[in-house]
Amino acid sequence: MFLNFNLVNRLVLVVGVGRVGLRKLKKVLAAGAKVRLVEPRPGPELRQLVDSECLELWFEFTPELLIGVNLVFVATSDNTVNLAVAEAAHRRGLWVNVVDAPERSDFFLPAVIMDRGNLEIAVTTGGGSPALAVRVVARLKEIFGSEYTILTYCLASLRPLILASNLSPAERAYKFRSLAESEELRFHLAQRRWGVAREKAAEILAPLTISDDYWPSLDLIDEEQIMCGNAR
Repeated sequence: MFLNFNLVNRLVLVVGVGRVGLRKLKKVLAAGAKVRLVEPRPGPELRQLVDSECLELWFEFTPELLIGVNLVFVATSDNTVNLAVAEAAHRRGLWVNVVDAPERSDFFLPAVIMDRGNLEIAVTTGGGSPALAVRVVARLKEIFGSEYTILTYCLASLRPLILASNLSPAERAYKFRSLAESEELRFHLAQRRWGVAREKAAEILAPLTISDDYWPSLDLIDEEQIMCGNAR
């Protein structure tokens, strides 16, 4: 079972910021978390990241560093240290991810994530074959093209219109499903034919009326803005 954590402004402790730890650190920062780091020998790349992100950096782990923390990542090369950190975190009821030690971990990160803006598809083989996970994601990218970024954005914009309507729950479910499954709508979005796409969406949603409040001004934005969450 996969869970999505909202880490915005949540405090995360990362112990051990080598090659693996640095990857996890960057993912956590991209999720909007506040980060507390423990690394006795920070390299140039980490120091630059600490300075640019104004991160806390400690050279040795102590249990006091767990105060106020929501999640813990442990990625040192010393199993004794990893075990000590995990046990200290568990005593506080915290969720811990220990690199290469699933028996000590409470949660796991997918090996690979295919990102289409708000549409994310996680692929993992449980550590069995990262190479296969990469291959599966490559295939998924062929199936789910960049138009799915914009489709997801449009459907999110139209969702409040359907929820605020007087339609029955069954009718709402039908409208949601019809929008998501419309190959014609997806085709017009892929071709950047915004006006025709809006007409198709209006046809699907009739008798509801799509106003400018619910249909985004796609001709004024680009996909990069959508991916960064800056578009309306």
